Amino acid sequence: MATVIPIEGRLDQPDIQIWPTVLGVIRNAFVEGISFGFTHLPPALADDKQGPVKQTVQALKKKSGPPKAQPIDGPAKK
Repeated sequence: MATVIPIEGRLDQPDIQIWPTVLGVIRNAFVEGISFGFTHLPPALADDKQGPVKQTVQALKKKSGPPKAQPIDGPAKK
């Protein structure tokens, strides 16, 4: 989460404002979390049943998108 860090003062005595920075990070995390949280509902189904290790590896890939729900029985319907 990114935010602007307000720094004022002279170069040899900068005044870094901690509270606006902390609140900016919290706000951005909350806004991003909420907006992302409702974007992918209901979750997509995986093509086939995956074990916990395969799910973890898939979730950690940068371009794989959000985790997919596991089909209850058989392959996912397309």
